Amino acid sequence: MSTSKPSLKALASLAVALAGAAVAMIFFIAPEDADQGLSQKIFYIHVPIALTSYACFGWGAWKAFVHLWKRSPGADLESYAAIHQGVIFGALTMTLIPIGAAILGVPPQAQSLVYGLVIIVAVALTMSRAHGQIVK
Repeated sequence: MSTSKPSLKALASLAVALAGAAVAMIFFIAPEDADQGLSQKIFYIHVPIALTSYACFGWGAWKAFVHLWKRSPGADLESYAAIHQGVIFGALTMTLIPIGAAILGVPPQAQSLVYGLVIIVAVALTMSRAHGQIVK
C-alpha cells in the first residue's frame, strides 16, 4: 500500500490560508473585551507566536541532546533548523511588543528600557559564545 505525501506547495498554501483566516477571525469575528477593548486582541497573535518560539527552542534542545547522546547526524541538522525557527518566531514576538505597547498606552521610555535590557543580554550571550565561555 503506497501513501502519497502532500506537496510542499500545497502545505504552504494551506498554512497561508489558515493564517489569513485566523487574522480575519481575530479582527472581524472575535468580540472586543469589555475592559480592555481592542488592545486585548493583540494577545491572540502575540501569545501563540511566543509559545511557538518556545516549542521550537525546546525541540532544538531535545534534538541537540539526542545528537550528543546517540551521535545521530540527522539530529544535528534538525536541532539547527528548530533553533533558527525559534529565533524567527522570537523576533516576530519582539516585533509585536511595540505594537501591543502602543495599543495599551505604555510610555515609550518603558519600551526603550525593555529593549535595552534585551539587547544587553543578547550581546552578552553572543560575546560569551564567541569566546567559548558562558558569562557567570
